[in-house]
Amino acid sequence: MLFDLIFSLKQELYDKETIILAEDKVVDSIFFLEEGTIEVSTEFDNNIFVIDKLGPGSAINYRSIFLKDQMYI
Repeated sequence: MLFDLIFSLKQELYDKETIILAEDKVVDSIFFLEEGTIEVSTEFDNNIFVIDKLGPGSAINYRSIFLKDQMYI
Protein backbone atom coordinates (compact mmCIF):
# COMPACT_ATOMS: atom_id res chain seq x y z
CA MET A 1 0.00 0.00 0.00
CA LEU A 2 2.90 2.37 0.73
CA PHE A 3 4.28 1.99 -2.80
CA ASP A 4 0.80 2.68 -4.25
CA LEU A 5 0.69 5.91 -2.27
CA ILE A 6 4.21 6.95 -3.27
CA PHE A 7 3.68 6.32 -6.99
CA SER A 8 0.27 8.05 -7.04
CA LEU A 9 1.75 11.39 -5.90
CA LYS A 10 1.77 14.23 -8.42
CA GLN A 11 5.28 15.33 -9.35
CA GLU A 12 6.02 19.03 -9.86
CA LEU A 13 9.24 20.66 -11.00
CA TYR A 14 10.19 24.21 -9.99
CA ASP A 15 12.82 26.52 -11.43
CA LYS A 16 15.43 28.17 -9.24
CA GLU A 17 14.15 31.26 -7.35
CA THR A 18 10.50 30.13 -7.60
CA ILE A 19 8.44 30.90 -4.50
CA ILE A 20 6.68 27.65 -3.64
CA LEU A 21 4.83 28.73 -0.50
CA ALA A 22 4.06 32.28 0.60
CA GLU A 23 3.10 33.82 3.91
CA ASP A 24 -0.63 34.08 4.73
CA LYS A 25 -1.67 31.49 2.11
CA VAL A 26 -3.87 28.63 3.27
CA VAL A 27 -1.98 25.35 3.46
CA ASP A 28 -3.58 22.91 1.01
CA SER A 29 -0.83 20.45 0.16
CA ILE A 30 2.15 18.52 1.49
CA PHE A 31 5.47 18.71 -0.33
CA PHE A 32 8.09 15.95 -0.34
CA LEU A 33 11.45 17.13 -1.61
CA GLU A 34 12.97 14.46 -3.83
CA GLU A 35 15.94 16.35 -5.20
CA GLY A 36 17.51 19.80 -4.83
CA THR A 37 17.39 22.31 -2.00
CA ILE A 38 14.67 24.62 -0.67
CA GLU A 39 15.44 27.72 1.37
CA VAL A 40 13.00 28.69 4.09
CA SER A 41 13.21 32.45 4.51
CA THR A 42 11.45 35.49 5.91
CA GLU A 43 11.73 39.22 5.36
CA PHE A 44 12.22 41.86 8.05
CA ASP A 45 13.08 45.54 7.50
CA ASN A 46 13.60 44.88 3.77
CA ASN A 47 16.20 42.20 4.54
CA ILE A 48 15.73 38.54 3.65
CA PHE A 49 16.83 36.06 6.30
CA VAL A 50 17.33 32.39 5.42
CA ILE A 51 16.02 30.36 8.35
CA ASP A 52 16.81 26.89 7.05
CA LYS A 53 17.85 24.96 3.95
CA LEU A 54 15.95 21.75 3.32
CA GLY A 55 17.33 18.87 1.28
CA PRO A 56 16.06 15.66 -0.29
CA GLY A 57 13.76 13.67 1.99
CA SER A 58 12.24 16.76 3.61
CA ALA A 59 8.47 16.98 4.09
CA ILE A 60 6.84 20.41 4.14
CA ASN A 61 3.40 21.16 5.67
CA TYR A 62 2.82 17.66 6.99
CA ARG A 63 1.35 19.03 10.24
CA SER A 64 -0.45 22.12 8.98
CA ILE A 65 -2.36 20.33 6.21
CA PHE A 66 -4.81 18.75 8.65
CA LEU A 67 -5.46 22.04 10.45
CA LYS A 68 -6.02 24.09 7.26
CA ASP A 69 -3.62 26.55 8.84
CA GLN A 70 -1.96 29.53 7.19
CA MET A 71 1.71 29.83 6.28
CA TYR A 72 3.63 31.99 8.72
CA ILE A 73 7.05 31.85 7.08
